[in-house]
Amino acid sequence: MNLVLTPRLQTADQISEMVIELREYLGKLHDMAIRGRVANIHNEELPALSPLLQDLIRANGIAMTAVQPLRQLLTRLEELRITAPHMRVMLPAWPSASIRERITSQVRASLHPNMTLVFTVRADMGGGCVLQSGSHRYDFSFHTVLLANKHKISELLRKYATA
Repeated sequence: MNLVLTPRLQTADQISEMVIELREYLGKLHDMAIRGRVANIHNEELPALSPLLQDLIRANGIAMTAVQPLRQLLTRLEELRITAPHMRVMLPAWPSASIRERITSQVRASLHPNMTLVFTVRADMGGGCVLQSGSHRYDFSFHTVLLANKHKISELLRKYATA
């Protein structure tokens, strides 16, 4: 099964939550099927799912009552929880949900379709971002740029102080 992750599903913790919720949902579907056979009850309402899991199921083209494809999705999520590549994104302020989704979409399109991200805040950066994956660190922060160009700071201050 080729798994499609939605941009809202960003972290390994969220994948773990989806695994737990999907296990519970499959158990409830199984219970409903047994009640249907034993007590001849067929009009039961489906158990509630979180919007995140609903989006994931829809994105993978699975029907909410299709037990076998849901089991395959569960197996794939359990594998992914362990094997997915991971990246930490450090920003100077907490990004909105739409910004996190856009960053996630871009990273998955550019680097790996199953990349999980963790967003953290570092107030000392001043701007820009720092990306860290494993032992690799890519620093695009204003703090680093300013420290690398200390000699130009005095020039800028003189230029704008006289203006």
